[in-house]
Amino acid sequence: MLPLDATPVSGPQGQRVKRTGRAGFGAGARYAQAVADTLRIPGIQRAPLVGFSFAGQAVRAPLGENLAAALMAGGIRHLGEGPGGARAAVCLAGACQQCLVRIEGRIVQACRERVRDGLAVAPA
Repeated sequence: MLPLDATPVSGPQGQRVKRTGRAGFGAGARYAQAVADTLRIPGIQRAPLVGFSFAGQAVRAPLGENLAAALMAGGIRHLGEGPGGARAAVCLAGACQQCLVRIEGRIVQACRERVRDGLAVAPA
């Protein structure tokens, strides 16, 4: 993992976000959540936020949200390794098989699963 510097950066909608620490740990996780908050469209009513985890990293997202989208909004882009290299959510339509993850021992497509409270997701 690459260390992040401690300089202020602009979020997707121009908000100032300070990033520190390492991505995915401590301050880096707070940075990822701050960026995720800027990706949400204001004024849209959503289901209540629930907690789930990916590879032990805590993530929060609205109940029932598309799992692949929730992971991306939470700053998680790398979903594991496949025969051709790194895997990530690509098509978000269930056609490419690049977003495979493991849930309760089953290998599933993240783009075809919904977020639920306490869900434990791991790389496939």
